[in-house]
Amino acid sequence: MRKLVFILLALLAGIGAEAQETLIPISKKERKIISHSKELKLYDEEIKRLLIPAATEFGMICKPSLSREFSLTYDPIAHALVYIEADESIWGGTNTREYWDESLSKTVIEEKTSYHAPGTNMYTLPISDEMAKSLKRLWKVAINQAKPMDQNILDGTGWEYFIGKKRAKIQVGGEGGKGKVGSLINLCIELREAVCKNDPQKCAALQPRIDSLYKEFK
Repeated sequence: MRKLVFILLALLAGIGAEAQETLIPISKKERKIISHSKELKLYDEEIKRLLIPAATEFGMICKPSLSREFSLTYDPIAHALVYIEADESIWGGTNTREYWDESLSKTVIEEKTSYHAPGTNMYTLPISDEMAKSLKRLWKVAINQAKPMDQNILDGTGWEYFIGKKRAKIQVGGEGGKGKVGSLINLCIELREAVCKNDPQKCAALQPRIDSLYKEFK
């Protein structure tokens, strides 16, 4: 089981957003590993259950290595952006923990005996249909242009983008960065802040950046 977890972590690794111009497609191999690992399957199911509302049309999920996961999605029924953040790390609650114990001079593995789903906090902010259309086409072009590539980061923050059944991601050592992918991450961070602060003016002011980034990806 732990071997499968390690393999998936390696597969999910990406190069830094500073040098990254495209997202990385989530392969069938990664999906197969998830489906064959009890821990990873539970984590994937809980991410979707807790962070992705049923009415979602497109969105993104952020998976920090040491803190709480969150999502930013679009609800076409409410015509609103939806931000959801877990109260505690979902990964920490669903997976075994391995750490080096200095007193024992060995790696200690804490097996999970039970799982309690964390609570979540949700924020919504209505947006114009024009902005929703612009965000949707940006998501489409960014995901459609995703390319497989060599990966060399085994830790960091994972950013996963999806629309329909299409998914692509990037793993970075921090938030944001340079290049098109870094700009996409930074845009999501600012959209998240606007939603959390219920600031429609700040959100609307991001429209030119959305359109500009779409042209860069296109």
